[in-house]
Formats: sequence, C-alpha cells, structure tokens
Amino acid sequence: MEPGEKERPSGFDPKGGGSRPSQRNRAFEQFYWANLVETGLVKDCEWEVFLECLSQPLPLTLWITPTDRWAEHVRGFMRQYKAEAQAAVDQRISVQPLPWMPADMGWRVDIPKAVLRKDAKFKLLHEMLIEYTSKGTINRMEEVSMLPVAVLDIQAGHRCLDLCAAPGSKTAQMLASLAHANYKKWGRGLEKIEVKGSEQFLRGRIDYSGDEGCVVANEISAERAGMLVHQIARHQSLYPLVVFTSHDARYFPSLRREDGREVLFDRILCDVMCSSDGTLRKSPHLWREWSSRLSLELHAEQLAVALRSVRLLRGGGRMVYSTCSLSPVENEAVVAEILRAAPCLALLDVREELTLRTSPGLETWKVAHQGQLYESHAAAVAAGVKLQRGVFPPAESGLGLKKCLRILPHHNDTGGFFIAVFEKVAAYVAKGAEVADAETIRGYDSDRDEDGEEEERQKQLQKLEQAAERSCSAQERAKAEARRERARTSGSLARELARYKCLASMPEQVCALRAFYGLHESFPVQLFFSRHHLQLMADGELVQTHQGEANQLLLLAAAAAEVLCCGTGEHAKRKLKVIAGGLRAFEKDRFEVAERSTSLRLAQEAVELLAPYLGLRVVTLEDGAAD
Repeated sequence: MEPGEKERPSGFDPKGGGSRPSQRNRAFEQFYWANLVETGLVKDCEWEVFLECLSQPLPLTLWITPTDRWAEHVRGFMRQYKAEAQAAVDQRISVQPLPWMPADMGWRVDIPKAVLRKDAKFKLLHEMLIEYTSKGTINRMEEVSMLPVAVLDIQAGHRCLDLCAAPGSKTAQMLASLAHANYKKWGRGLEKIEVKGSEQFLRGRIDYSGDEGCVVANEISAERAGMLVHQIARHQSLYPLVVFTSHDARYFPSLRREDGREVLFDRILCDVMCSSDGTLRKSPHLWREWSSRLSLELHAEQLAVALRSVRLLRGGGRMVYSTCSLSPVENEAVVAEILRAAPCLALLDVREELTLRTSPGLETWKVAHQGQLYESHAAAVAAGVKLQRGVFPPAESGLGLKKCLRILPHHNDTGGFFIAVFEKVAAYVAKGAEVADAETIRGYDSDRDEDGEEEERQKQLQKLEQAAERSCSAQERAKAEARRERARTSGSLARELARYKCLASMPEQVCALRAFYGLHESFPVQLFFSRHHLQLMADGELVQTHQGEANQLLLLAAAAAEVLCCGTGEHAKRKLKVIAGGLRAFEKDRFEVAERSTSLRLAQEAVELLAPYLGLRVVTLEDGAAD
C-alpha cells in the first residue's frame, strides 16, 4: 500500500481479478475510489453501500404543475395515499412528499410495480398517475434532476434560457415556475374585461400583454428538439411563454433590438451534455460502456457552453451549471475554468437552501488516462502524457469550489448529480475592448467571431461528402449521398429558417377579426403572429419552402414575442433558428362561409385565454341547458 493511501475494501480489485457482481466496472471503481474515498467525500466504510446503491432501481418521483386546473385535486390524492401507504404492512410501500419542495408539490412513490398494478388498494393511484401525467398535471422526473431549476430561483417576469433543453423535463419545470411566480405576483389578469361568474379552468394567468417573461428552450439535435416540443405540448396553457430553438449551444446567437441594444437573460440553465454516470441506476448499460476518456473529451465543449452562457446573462442574473456525472473532470474542473475565464461571476453556496443531504465540491482530484491516475498536469507531462491543463485541480486557491453541490446516490436514495450556481456580479467586456475596472472573458462572441455553427456544419457536410466519395460500389455511394442530402435538408445540419409576421402589420386581418368576434379594444394584436418557413440556399437566397403556420395565428407573451422579433428580424446578424413557439390561437377554417368577414376560427386550446376579449360569437349555457 502506498504512503497515505487508504485501504480498499476486499470487494475492490484494481487489477480485475476475483469474483464480482455483474454490474461493476474495474476502471469506474478505481477512478472513483481515488476521487470519492481518498478525498474523503465517501467514507471507506460506505464504499460498498455506494456501489450497491448504484445497482438498485430508482424510486418513482414526480412534481405537480402548480398552475394546472387539477393541481389541488392531484395533491389531495397524493396526501390520501400517503396515509394508505403508512397503514400498509409491507415496509417497502411508502408515499411521501419531497421535503425540500414547498407545499407538497413534489412526491416520492416507493411502491413495488406489482403492488401498484395489482393491489386494489392502489389501483386508483396507478390510474391517476397515468391519467394526470398525460394531462400535464403530473410530471414524472428523477428527484435530483428537479434541483437545478429549484436553485435557479426563477421570479416573475424573468427571461430564461435553457441551453441544452431536451428531453424537456427541466424546461417544463422552468415554465411552471415562471407561470406560478407571475400568478402569485399579478394574479389571473384581465379582471376588468372578463365576465364575472364565468367558470375558470386555468389556475394561472391569462393575460400575457405585460412583462410576464419567457423561456427559450434550445436543443441542437432536430430529433431531440422534436421530443422537447412534444414534452411541453402537455402544458399547452403555458405555450405563450416558450420559444423552441435549435442551435449548437456553444454558438447560440446574441439577440439585439433594432436599435442595437442586446436582450440578455435573467436566468440561464446549462444542464450540459455529460458522461451520465450518475444515472447508472436507470441506465445500467453504462456499466459496460463507462470510460474516463469520455469526460476528457467533453470537458472543452462543456466549458464552451458555460462561457457562452456568461455572455448571454445580464448583470445580477443567475446561471446554473449542472451535470448528471460524478466525474470532477466534467464538474469542478469546468467550474474552475469558468471562474478563471469570467471574473464577473461569483460562485454561490446554495446547499443550505435544500433539506437533502448534500456534499461539497472537490478541491483536489485525480485524472485518469489509459488506466493511470495523475494528480497534476506536471505529473502527466513528466509521464509523457498530453492532457489539457484545465482538467486538473487548479493551482491557485480561493476559487471556493466547495460551494459546488454534489448529490451522492446512497445519501438520499437518488441518482448522482452535480450543481454549481453562479451570479453575474459585473458586466463583461468584449475581447479587445479597453475599459477601466472591467474584466474580459473568453468564449464565443456571435457579434465579433465568425459563425462557429456554420463552420461546424460545413465540417460535418464535408465528412459526409468524403464518405460518399470513398464508397466502393454504386449502391453504397447512393446510400451515402442520400444520407448527405437528408442531413443537409433536415436535422441539425439544415438551414431552414422561420420568419414571423405580426398581426399588427396586417390591418385588414385585424379589422376582420374585430368585426366578426367583437374584440375588446385592449385585444393585444402585437402578440399574435403568423409563421412562414424559409430555406437558405447554398447561394444565400431565401426560398419559402411551405406555408406552415401561416394559416394560423400564434399567441406569444410579450417577452417571447420580443425574442422572435430580435432573433428573426431583418436586422439580426445571425438569425435565430426557431422550430416552434407560441400557442395556436386562431386557425384557418376548412369551410368557406361567404357571410363571414374572416376565415380564421378560434383554436380550442386558446379559448380561455381569448374569451375575455370576445364580444360576439359567445353562447352562455345555463345550468341544465345541455340536458
């Protein structure tokens, strides 16, 4: 045993000999023994408990959408079944609220699947979970995955950005948090024009004409972006608050108004791509695939995403960097690099805000490369190994890495997670600027740098072209060319853009809608848009590909509308690639009726939001009228 090295438990064999459970990985254990046990984060007597926890399935956890019409009903159900579970003889059965989430709006359901499906006592609970998940009232989500949005501290009117949004659970949580904060501060809205006594189905705001804020949900992959939109579709009443985009997060474009002023975000979530070894409990295949190499490969991309976020964050705003990885290379090493590159940031300690058992961030760690562990960059260089300096522990002290938040699986019966919370305490200065008492930051600047996203696109297309040229047979070449064309015309390599036209710029359409529906004078025409799809050809020409939602009018909150106008307007240097946004409010009727002044009819999902503005075409049914 080397001097200072703790004795490893008998179940650990760094050379891979002896018998071991199937869900184990020698390299994984060697790496995390060095970085969790030897650093004191996990006691050596806890090591086997830690590993055993990683081989167990996760409990079911969920949160309730606070602005949903069925929220109170579902919470009452959960409280009822909490009592039922407490009365059960089976000790495996437990239904408990998440202690750190206010007002019993988050729950943990520890009931074996067989019992939940077959026991008559829990049949209604099982059916309720299925029904209200489909309605968007219940959101099934791993408990630790709820934490980044919880510490993001979203307040009323905030402009929020989720840079790596798919599959969409955290985006939904951000939307619900924003909508709930707006409702608590300003109420339902439109009280002066809404008919008193009318039945109210939504528990949130129905007035989006003020400063309600927005959430921009970004995802680079077109396929995953589609999954993201589908996930949020369960929360249709919140759709006016959200804009979906598809960009490489490292090169997300700056948004500027026509007068040149930049639109910055109050809250940014960087839940970055990672090796995901904190999710071993729900993804056991990762045991076979785990390698320290992936952390080293991801480090630079993770840092680039975080630094891009710093530029997009307003002074006084909050940014959360999070991963579902346990590796310090993806966690504390990235945080240290962020703090070095962006002195305008302060690392916040939010551990006391949560009632979960948490662990502090690491200040020292080892980096693995081809089975060897290195304590410092100098040690790696001495051994002839080339690794980035930034993946090693920082030489300087005082960065405050212990303020980071780690969740270890065996402490709370959860997955593993890492969170760092930053506040922007000073404005940054673009590279090359000479301003006294200000700091510069590294990272991509879309106002000054070349279009990094287009450079990456051309590299990928070139690889596909080379693959087609290397094809040995005509059949293989045809397949390779087809893959290239699919990538070029669809997916993340496509250059299809969207343009939005405001209803306020269509006076004839406005007059027709006002005449037919008797719209109130306060009807916010500036928040309704039609959408047209365009494709940017190789020669730079914009060609309209299809009408898309041009036959619809979409309702957006004022802040979301500003994002669209700034990102897709003619003045934008780099256009925002918007894949969806806004709630369908009006749509073209399939039937032509001569005496109607407009061909647009109300869309069902927007009826409650639009009803207060309607003076005509409204039928009120008395009790019993439908019998």
